Amino acid sequence: MSTYLGQNFLSDDEIISYIASKIASLCQEKKSEAIFEIGPGKWAITREIRSISKDFWCFEKDETMKNHLKPLVGDKIIWWDILDLDIEHFIKEKNLSPEKIFIVWNLPYYITSPILRKFFSSSLSHFSGWFFMIQKEVGDKIKVDASKKSYLRRLLNFFYEVTYCKTVPPSAFSPAPKVHSCLISLTPKPTLWKFFTLVSYEKMLVFLDAFSPYKRKTLWKIQKMLSKSEEQPTYSIPEHLATKRLEELTRSDLESILG
Repeated sequence: MSTYLGQNFLSDDEIISYIASKIASLCQEKKSEAIFEIGPGKWAITREIRSISKDFWCFEKDETMKNHLKPLVGDKIIWWDILDLDIEHFIKEKNLSPEKIFIVWNLPYYITSPILRKFFSSSLSHFSGWFFMIQKEVGDKIKVDASKKSYLRRLLNFFYEVTYCKTVPPSAFSPAPKVHSCLISLTPKPTLWKFFTLVSYEKMLVFLDAFSPYKRKTLWKIQKMLSKSEEQPTYSIPEHLATKRLEELTRSDLESILG
């Protein structure tokens, strides 16, 4: 995967082969009909996966990569910063079904949260699956069995099966970064579709933004604190959930609060 921290490009053939094989098997398993590769960089993975689907699209903002990518993908590359692209418009324009699109991303680690927020807040966000590389420290925090439950972990695990696939050492890159990386896959849970017909992602995100700084307190105590500020939204917390903490909430609990 041509992922980078600054300009640290993946160069380990064994890791590249593993990634390409994993993407192919996941696309087949999920019956994906299109692949979006975000941030192909120097095409280490692009050349391995571009033939998996006839609807293969690359999104890259660095136009200095044109000489690398143009011969491989032709016109199937969008020269645009993915954070600024109207992804909903693009999907509709290409007459694609979101639930048939598999996302592969190779981006600087510092925009992990912004890219997740962008895609998950879209009304067309129910993709067939995701496969990406992130910093190992972040990956350790979003695993389903993570000992430290991060805000990002809660956000992902409410709606997706999060699989920690493989650790990638610094030596797999050229030049080698100072951190270990890891490969993560996301698969939508069966209840994802139903949930988003009841609760909007944006509404859920506002709730988590307000409550997550006080994860050690009960919902009732947090609500009491937030009610003192005119800028904070108020929620009707059912009595049976009042003594729960944020990390204890299930999707049905969220439906009760936000639905």
